[in-house]
Amino acid sequence: LFKFAPNAVLDAGFPVSYQRGGGLDGGIAAAVDGSGNVWSAGVSSNPATGKLDMALWKYSPSGALASGFPVFWTDAYPSINQFHLALTVNLAQNQLWIATQKSFPNCSAPDFALLSYDLSGAQTSQNLWHASLDLGSEGEALSLDSYGDLWVVGESSPTSALWGYDPSGNLFSGYPLNFSGGQNFSQNSVAIDGAGDPWILFGDIPNLFQPGTPIPGSSGASLCSLTGVGQISGVITNPAGFILGSTVSVIASTNPFFGNSSQIFTLTASSAATLSYDLTLQAPATYFIAAANGVIPNGPLPSTTPVGVYNHFSPIPLSASIGVPNIDFSLSPD
Repeated sequence: LFKFAPNAVLDAGFPVSYQRGGGLDGGIAAAVDGSGNVWSAGVSSNPATGKLDMALWKYSPSGALASGFPVFWTDAYPSINQFHLALTVNLAQNQLWIATQKSFPNCSAPDFALLSYDLSGAQTSQNLWHASLDLGSEGEALSLDSYGDLWVVGESSPTSALWGYDPSGNLFSGYPLNFSGGQNFSQNSVAIDGAGDPWILFGDIPNLFQPGTPIPGSSGASLCSLTGVGQISGVITNPAGFILGSTVSVIASTNPFFGNSSQIFTLTASSAATLSYDLTLQAPATYFIAAANGVIPNGPLPSTTPVGVYNHFSPIPLSASIGVPNIDFSLSPD
């Protein structure tokens, strides 16, 4: 931590440093509270687990590390190449807000996370948001407006996103939003004007944020750690048409070879060329989906049987209580 005088001369006693002993300790964002204490949030390797924790440091104006600090939020990041973080202090409430991400073993991509701390370093709230498509989300810049509302820009893959929260950390209805212009903006900067409107950057050009459409997702205390069931659904197309009353087998498997872990569901077809399916599966897990026209036998399928798999054996991550729609594919006899 460095401290400079207004003439850019380094203050006596600085820089000060911290080493936890796990390999990596780094500040990413900093802010000053009403008493002149410096708060820094970043990442720290946990020497006991080898994983990356989020860390929060508090230093006095003279550079002394406050007793009891840093405090850690464990297992926040999957790797040193995949963490972003923003920090601000609400002076009126003596509260710190941190926007970042949180990884879970049971999800393939991280959740967006908004955390609050009091000035003793105690975490006072934890708000997670999980994208419905399980593609990953993270907060990268954070700003307060004159009402104490919080505005966070970041990414909910594959689009840029804006989250809005009230001073208590409740997500505004309809958020997060993408940008109506249809292009991604810079996620590392957001500013609030006198009217309370957020501005973002396209390259180095500031733009008033134009609300687009809500990004589907769910808020929860620890959504990715929940176990239960979820739904995978979609439409199967048979270009030759299905036979009225015939059986179509849909296979859900946790491995791409559709082995012993496969679950087989049977559907009754109409005479149309398409057939909708909706599978209820144990979650969290990752599934591969396939289908065949007829009942799946114990041995190899006849070469003339129309079969199909979703998108060249693409894995489908499934979280509890979240549906994954539009897993559509076609059957073919070859």
